[in-house]
Amino acid sequence: MQESSKSPADAGFQTGNKRWAVVQIQINSMKSHAFKNHSFNPWVALVALAVLLALDRPAVFAQGTAFTYQGRLNAGGAAANGSFDLRFTVYDANLNGDVVAGPVTNSATGVTNGLFITTVDFGSNVFTGQPLWLDISVSPAGSNTFTELTPRQFITSTPYAVQAANATVAASANAVSAANINGTIAATQLPANVITNGAANVNIIGTFSGNAGNLTNVNINALIQTETPVVGWGDDDFGETTIPIGLSNVVAFAAGEHHSLALLGNGTVASWGYNSYGQTTIPPGLSNVVAIAAGRDDSLALQGYGTVVGWGDNLYGQTTIPAGLSNVMAIAAGFYHCLALQSNGTVVAWGNNLYGQTTIPAGLSNVVAIAAGAWHSLALQSNGIVVGWGFDNFGETNVPAGLSNVSAIAGGYEHSLALLANGTVVGWGDNSFGETTIPAGLSNVVAIAAGGYNGLALLGNGTVAGWGNNT
Repeated sequence: MQESSKSPADAGFQTGNKRWAVVQIQINSMKSHAFKNHSFNPWVALVALAVLLALDRPAVFAQGTAFTYQGRLNAGGAAANGSFDLRFTVYDANLNGDVVAGPVTNSATGVTNGLFITTVDFGSNVFTGQPLWLDISVSPAGSNTFTELTPRQFITSTPYAVQAANATVAASANAVSAANINGTIAATQLPANVITNGAANVNIIGTFSGNAGNLTNVNINALIQTETPVVGWGDDDFGETTIPIGLSNVVAFAAGEHHSLALLGNGTVASWGYNSYGQTTIPPGLSNVVAIAAGRDDSLALQGYGTVVGWGDNLYGQTTIPAGLSNVMAIAAGFYHCLALQSNGTVVAWGNNLYGQTTIPAGLSNVVAIAAGAWHSLALQSNGIVVGWGFDNFGETNVPAGLSNVSAIAGGYEHSLALLANGTVVGWGDNSFGETTIPAGLSNVVAIAAGGYNGLALLGNGTVAGWGNNT
């Protein structure tokens, strides 16, 4: 490619009895080999044969930032011999532009039969991905009469191996073999929707926050438990708030009208309070329990293999578990009816159905949590929407319009509560005792419960807020 302003006849330069003429440059890239003809003024002919980066070696064994430059110098149409100074500069444009690195001068470079080899080192952080051009100037050794060769040479793929070989962090990668990943990947570096990718035996260590409203299929016996004192308050006519002496290792509670249940860390159940219907008489051998629920005078236990056990009052068949019920992941109990959430996101109900509380709405699916009031039922779907059915004289199943982002639900006697993902609480239904009037400013809530005419909220700091009937 001719770029000199002189004619071909003027493109040479006479020094002594020799005329130095045309330069040819070849960059040996990983992609192609291309010869380019360049005239320059006044005198040097140079062929760059290759940039050698020992490509037969794995990149991890790169020997620093230097690379080898090999060329040919012609004088008067014949191969040159002698000593020459070569000056290399990297620019960000093929004309004008800014200097990115250099100049680097290799003095007294020996040329034999026109061929020479020299090492060029621009240091680190030069070949980082942007388009670059190599500018070369030549001078007889020691004369300091450099002549710039034109045009500048576009630097192709091979020199960029310097950056790849020395990069400690990849800017991007389509795929990386797991065997080549070293070190620790912080959870913050992973996409929000990818933690374990469904893998088993994965240990995640650190601090977690939130109300765990969307967790499912978690075996409570596999969780690390923290020992805390058990406290009860309120009506104690039948000893339902008098905690048994020595009760410890409790991981969950359930409260009926006048009896209480506690799930222990070893998968067994303790009970106390009113027992006229056998609601506190634990079935012999009951074990591997992962969840409990208490109705008015009946009790339920969910075992780790997805089956349900019931005991106590059975006037409406509430402790007669439907034949074949399995794959249960959560349970709830109303006054005389029971609910079970199965692992496929559907709900099964049994017991008293006077107000339709056990008639599951047609098409109800994708359920992640359930709750039962005295005569009504609630279901939380995976999209954060609540569905209610059963007794509705006080609007307890009339879910507020627009209610969304719900993470937990609770059913009282004739009122309902919902915990939102932002840590606030919404209530609806009977408000005779202020049970749906949420305390002003209540926030940072991580769990909720509903009594007959009251509401309770567990805050993130470990304290409890209560409202509604207090007599």
